[in-house]
Amino acid sequence: MSGVLPLVSAADAIDDVAWFDRHPRRRYRARRGEGGLWLIRRVHDDVYLRTISGTGEVLADTDAELGPNWFAAARPQLSFPKANRESRQAGVRHAGGRR
Repeated sequence: MSGVLPLVSAADAIDDVAWFDRHPRRRYRARRGEGGLWLIRRVHDDVYLRTISGTGEVLADTDAELGPNWFAAARPQLSFPKANRESRQAGVRHAGGRR
C-alpha cells in the first residue's frame, strides 16, 4: 500500500453516518471501498475515525472483532495484543468507565 490513502467520498461518509444511526450500540464498522477494506470507529455521536486495513480479509461483523483490527490498522506500530488491549480500554472509556 502506498503512503497516500484514498479520499473518503461524500457518499461513503453519508453511508457510514446512516449505518451507525441504524446501529446505535455499535462502535466499529467495516466496509469495502476504494483502496481496500475500510475500518470505521465511532468515537462520539458525530465523530468517526476511518483507517484502511492492510489486509483484504473479511472480518466478523462484531465490535469485538473489528475493534482490535481498527487499532492495529490505525497504529501499525502496535503488536496485535497491544492493539487488542487498546480496543478494550477504548470500550471501557466509551461506556463511561476509566478516562
